[in-house]
Amino acid sequence: MKHLFLIPVFFVFALNTVLSQPLNDNCSGAIVLPPLLDYCSTPGDFTNEGATPSDFDTPECWDTIDNDVWFKFTALKKAVNIIVFGKGAFGTLQNPMIALYKDSECSGDLELLKCSYDQYSSNIVELNKYDLVQGEKYLIRIDGQNGATGNFKFCMKSYNPIPEPGHDCSSATILKDTTPFVVNYLSGPGDDPYETSNTCINDEKNSTWFKWTAGSDGSMTFTISPLQNTDDIDFALFELPGGPDDCENKTVLRCDATYGGNNSSCGSDTGLDMESTDLEEDYNCDAGEDGFVKFLDMQKGKTYTLVVNNWSASGLGFSIKFGGTGTFDNTVSTEEYFDEEINKEIYIPNIFTPNNDGNNDYFTVFNKSNALKIEEMMIFDRTGKLIFQKSDFPLYTQFMGWDGTMDGQPVNNGVYVYIIKVKFEDGEYKQYAGDVTILR
Repeated sequence: MKHLFLIPVFFVFALNTVLSQPLNDNCSGAIVLPPLLDYCSTPGDFTNEGATPSDFDTPECWDTIDNDVWFKFTALKKAVNIIVFGKGAFGTLQNPMIALYKDSECSGDLELLKCSYDQYSSNIVELNKYDLVQGEKYLIRIDGQNGATGNFKFCMKSYNPIPEPGHDCSSATILKDTTPFVVNYLSGPGDDPYETSNTCINDEKNSTWFKWTAGSDGSMTFTISPLQNTDDIDFALFELPGGPDDCENKTVLRCDATYGGNNSSCGSDTGLDMESTDLEEDYNCDAGEDGFVKFLDMQKGKTYTLVVNNWSASGLGFSIKFGGTGTFDNTVSTEEYFDEEINKEIYIPNIFTPNNDGNNDYFTVFNKSNALKIEEMMIFDRTGKLIFQKSDFPLYTQFMGWDGTMDGQPVNNGVYVYIIKVKFEDGEYKQYAGDVTILR
């Protein structure tokens, strides 16, 4: 006799629901983001379709919890900029929302640090947080307003917040390395709005200034991206022949004021690149202009200043990312960490020179108090690839630490990300994260 078995419809429905849930539906299954200073997923790479409501409280700026998904990261810098791109060219999720928490292993009540929602119905939401603890772990929670579901693109930039940017050359912020950073707001032209009157910018509207001294000969490129992609961002780059305080005799080297924004054929981004040959672009996005001018050949010891101006006067700022082979003068700068609890003080250099001259050839941790050893050191390149790993070795010991090689071959000059776990005398372990620059 043949037997016919009937599977209840409700069981099939429940099974399909479970199978369709994203892996990061729950806090405990949070997707670990790669240790990159500047990370972006591909469009539509993540989704909250099929997700179920988490048991944790609704963030104060969210309307409800319906289909939240989770991510986890280790803070590489003291600040983070998170953007979720929803419905449009990068996904299908309408009106996304973000919440940021301290990672408490998903137990108890999570401490909400900040939340953000798509208040302008642009299907893009951004969150900035400036007081992270480097090396600590954090959680990101994402959902859609009014129960919306769909896929999305996720981007996160880690950086150390610069001091309040100066609005004039004389009060310009001093840059000591080429770490990318974000300026969130631009308001006003400073005390002297005509400092750019002999350049393609003419007069400033909403501007900020930066200065640096070249630490080595080499090329420099940069890309400036407006936080609001309809904004038209202009810039001028000068040399200060008499050093950082010689604003009076500044000499313009590059200038770009061509019409930008996403409605222009020149696009939103502007800066210096290796392909352009022109030194200046003026208004109107004329034929042959693209928002970029020729790279700069920096000379060691010379001082340069950059003014960035938001011609659209939206009040919003920009992000900037540097490239090229040249460096900024930062030979004495270090990342310092201090825990007052039991004097857990160490410092980690952010530059070393593995050229086999017997001086500063290894990257390691320096002990200033009660640290016992390095439990683990991991080094990653800018793509997130692990290129060095070592465990259980003493602090500040010659010929230990990282020698700037991968598989026995020297890596290129540039910036690399580290995650280091240190053991202290009381048995506690603390983790530190940041970046280090190789110069040869």
